[in-house]
Amino acid sequence: MESLNTETTEQQEQLVPKKNAVSVIWTHFGYSKDDIEQNEVRCRHYRKTVSTPKGNTTNLFQHLEHNHITEYEQCMAQKKQKETDKRPATSASAKQMSITQAFTNATQYEKSSRRWKEITDAICYYIAKDMTPLATVERSGRYTEPSRSHFSKTALPDMYKTCCKNVAAELKNVQHFAATSDLWSSRTMDPFLSRTWHYTDDDWKLRQRCLEMPYFPADHTADMIVQGLKDMLSEWDLAEEKLSAITTDNGANVVKAAALNGWIRQQCFGHRLHLAIENRLKDQLVTHAVRMGIDANDDCKSPRTKESYHTEDKKSRHLVPSWADLDVLEAVSKALSPLMEFTDALSGEEYVTISFVKPVLHILNSQVLAEEQDDVELTKTIKTSILRYLKEKYSDPITEELLDTASFVDPRFKATYISAHNVPTIQEKVKTEMEKMSEAEVCSASQITETAEPTTSSAVAKKQKRSLGSFFKGSEATPSATPTLSLQQSLEAEMSSYLVSPMLDREANPLDWWREHHVHFPTLSKVAKKYLCIPATSSHQSRFSVRAETLLHASGPALNLRKG
Repeated sequence: MESLNTETTEQQEQLVPKKNAVSVIWTHFGYSKDDIEQNEVRCRHYRKTVSTPKGNTTNLFQHLEHNHITEYEQCMAQKKQKETDKRPATSASAKQMSITQAFTNATQYEKSSRRWKEITDAICYYIAKDMTPLATVERSGRYTEPSRSHFSKTALPDMYKTCCKNVAAELKNVQHFAATSDLWSSRTMDPFLSRTWHYTDDDWKLRQRCLEMPYFPADHTADMIVQGLKDMLSEWDLAEEKLSAITTDNGANVVKAAALNGWIRQQCFGHRLHLAIENRLKDQLVTHAVRMGIDANDDCKSPRTKESYHTEDKKSRHLVPSWADLDVLEAVSKALSPLMEFTDALSGEEYVTISFVKPVLHILNSQVLAEEQDDVELTKTIKTSILRYLKEKYSDPITEELLDTASFVDPRFKATYISAHNVPTIQEKVKTEMEKMSEAEVCSASQITETAEPTTSSAVAKKQKRSLGSFFKGSEATPSATPTLSLQQSLEAEMSSYLVSPMLDREANPLDWWREHHVHFPTLSKVAKKYLCIPATSSHQSRFSVRAETLLHASGPALNLRKG
């Protein structure tokens, strides 16, 4: 053993140390110079290869202990001293600090610091965007949150003012917009009136802005609703003539308010379909019950005593449907189950829906609610009644013209679902609107020119030299010059080109098509932008109402909700 430990220094130096080694054990082990990847560990004392997977030092310590005890004891002493040197000096009474103590002893951010403001703004945005209760901030930690009063009276109002300023600037350049409005009551029966604006931006994306949700304590008469809507337009500096249409439910006061304002009203398709089902189904079920000999007023006319009713109720017999009841349910289900999908599809906010109303009405008539051979009498009657109701409500000339125009400027449909005798009327209406928009654009351009500062003589002197091609502009000497089209001819050509263009796939987005082709139809595209932003339903107003109701209930009197 001793002979093996008497290697010369020259032989020891033939082994190279492990790369990036930190353990003291590597003073006794190394690698051959030829072992570039350092795969085989060798003992410096008698050149034996030691197995050590992935450079694990456990086997090396064991090898040193079993074969070189003196070196092993020295190595362990060095290891212990090294660990002692690294250990920080601590008093005997020192104890590890708990998490709670660590947060308690931490230095809090100053309210004037940038970090404090960033966190406060983030919490404020979180409360406003997710409609969380203000009580969320009443907790402790490293960051000392401002009080509930700070958020309700300072932070949120400041954020609201900034948001209003940005939205107002955004709406200022919108040429046309549509609106939805809804009256609703909170859990405590406090009345509110929500107002949302819809428009298509410069990138042909649908946008919605819930501008206001004010407390509406006045009588919900048509005159008061009119005043409320006009006040909103005035406060946001929105021109009334830019309103394409307003989509509402079918409440008599709201309908009258739209009429008093002279606004085109789009009846909410979801609400209208719900009424068609509810009213017609109620009538048909009562009629069917009478036909089957089931007395609807059996409670009053039955000769049975109160005791017999009590016995049946106790045994829940009245909850067990009879065979006749099952037949009725199956008939109703077959007639109504397909309608749910149409209501959901037309309630979207991020895609065009108004141009789908006429196609949907056509499908309901020709397919979904069309009578089938295996339909029972009750199913046929329900289908017929719903179709009759919808036809009556959507035969109004103003409503029909609105829906036809929206379908016409949708490249998926154009004139496909417009009655043949109405097609010339709709085309003429669209061309009239194109003329008005062109004239308005020319008028606006002339006003800008008149208000522009006159060119000074020095500016004229600094003008660049005319190019050679500029001398030929407007020259009448060129025999091949293209004759200038009149406004009427230009619009006629634009309309004809649109009608002969290929139809768009029914599942494609018409706004994407207009984004790509609006340069070819500069005036017609503006008409499309005016009508395709109108929502087919006002159901999304209910979602705004539910979120606002949740916020009101959670925040209590600390929050005075005026606008959302």
